[in-house]
Amino acid sequence: MTQINKELQKQDPGSALVELYVLEYTSNTFAYFFAGLVEDLIGQRITKRSTLVKYLVGEAGDATPPLEFPKQTYVIDRIKERNIISITFELASPFDVAGITLPRRNIIGGSCPFRYREAAGSVSAANRCGGCNWGQKTGFSVTSAQTSESNSVYMNRYDEYIVPSSISFTTFTAGSTSATKGNYYLTISNVPRLNTNGTISNANANNYWQAVVNTSATPSDTSTSWKRVRVFGTTLSSTYYAYSDTKRNEYILRQGNLWQALKTRSNPSVSEIKEGVNWTEGDICGKKIKSCRLRFHSLPHPTVSNGVAIETDKKVILPFGGFPNVRQKR
Repeated sequence: MTQINKELQKQDPGSALVELYVLEYTSNTFAYFFAGLVEDLIGQRITKRSTLVKYLVGEAGDATPPLEFPKQTYVIDRIKERNIISITFELASPFDVAGITLPRRNIIGGSCPFRYREAAGSVSAANRCGGCNWGQKTGFSVTSAQTSESNSVYMNRYDEYIVPSSISFTTFTAGSTSATKGNYYLTISNVPRLNTNGTISNANANNYWQAVVNTSATPSDTSTSWKRVRVFGTTLSSTYYAYSDTKRNEYILRQGNLWQALKTRSNPSVSEIKEGVNWTEGDICGKKIKSCRLRFHSLPHPTVSNGVAIETDKKVILPFGGFPNVRQKR
């Protein structure tokens, strides 16, 4: 006591005053309170919970999860009254708070608002969010009713299928190659590539394609006879390249998760292949109706193992509610 009295007699005691309270609400059972050091509760949420006494912890109806009436949540909107004895806050429903919209997201017609894969079967029921039940990270296994062929499907944000590099790609030579619908081909381009030290130099790189129809036309991004695909490896290689055109950055599948290089990496360790400065998730949704359709309507290739068919299964229903105003746009 003597020490604290000495502190209070100083011009600056060097510490703020805090007042503590102890409430003995039954014999030898205490609740502890304090007035707070900085009163800044405006905008914070407060929840009112109601139940019957018999459902309280330790009572006859104690259960897990607890049995209770629907929760009522409010926002501390303003200080209504304050004096030396008490302070009164005014609460508001979240719908009444100025400048706040619920839900806290913008809904754009034709653009999916669901979180990608957050309602997949591999996610626990308590943690599911939205309505996108596409496979969680490990891709979504699709099966053909005609051939019983089954494989996982991966796509990037540009709605391009990403297939295993083990698929056989035929080199397409202009003027002498006739492509078969659904089969895979490659061409070679000289493009700017990133070096491990961050510099850029030109190098030859493969372009991977799938024929949409039987054609002799040279593959290109502007041709309706072709669609570009990307490839991923499944074993660690000596170097993974990144390019000035980031769409070309290389992919690897590790333990069911697809990753794309952000930088050119030589002899990467298994532990470094994770979300960060060097790698990012490779299977990303484009958030468009096309993105959803190409995933949920996809079919395994009838003759190419782990390939994706040109034909689609339009009988599969897309996740309900993912595209507001789509009906009006048709």
